[in-house]
Amino acid sequence: DDLGVLGSVVNFPVQKGKRYYIAVDSYGDEFGAEEGEILLNYTVREPYKGPDWILPSIDGVMVNSTNFHGQVTLVNVWATWCGPCRDEIPDLVELQNEYQRFGFSVVGISVDDPTIPNQPPSELVGNFAAAYGINYPVLMTNWSGVGDAYFSISAIPTTFVVDRNNNILWMFTGSRDKETFIDILKPFLFDSIDVKARQEGGKMVLEWLSLAGAATAQLESASRLDGNWSAIATEVLDDGTRSSVRLESGVSGFYRLKVTPLL
Repeated sequence: DDLGVLGSVVNFPVQKGKRYYIAVDSYGDEFGAEEGEILLNYTVREPYKGPDWILPSIDGVMVNSTNFHGQVTLVNVWATWCGPCRDEIPDLVELQNEYQRFGFSVVGISVDDPTIPNQPPSELVGNFAAAYGINYPVLMTNWSGVGDAYFSISAIPTTFVVDRNNNILWMFTGSRDKETFIDILKPFLFDSIDVKARQEGGKMVLEWLSLAGAATAQLESASRLDGNWSAIATEVLDDGTRSSVRLESGVSGFYRLKVTPLL
């Protein structure tokens, strides 16, 4: 018929080794979901790199963007006068509390106007941060400065999700709740959990950061790196800070930690 071609575009970050499913449905009620032809085109491209910047903090210290390389970050552009920005701050505070130990940080960038010409509004933003209990780094710039660095920002809050390699994974315009951020963050938070080994009392002790409340961990072993990995049935001790297992000394092989984020 003469209806033309209808289509949609979706962008999302992908991880190596993961399987993704794409569901296709009709537009509205007038088009049957099982009618017509469906053409799927996809492109895998390199992610955008986060920009380099040096900005003043509310503590009077100049902070470099490279300070956060190797971390997963939420770069949150906001202002004290912005209602939706204020609404999401408690969730950002909770995210910082819960996931900082996994190499995560919220980075707040205020675009408040100077209260003294040519001076960052440190007192204004600092007092606001103290009143709201903000526990993450808060930096200051102007709207055009942050817009030039992070594309064209049309509204605040605008939040960027940045991985450990400084790749911008996601961009949100407008406020979001904690659960939305967690859904995006979790696949990237547990990709660098180190397992350390030591000898203690005739046993080999394997130890890693406690994942309690955030993810589950299964220790696996193999006789060689390209071999078959199997789960190790052993007691895991967790003191809320570190998790560990004790194995018979002299056992050879390779060990890895399989981490599954909790929903």
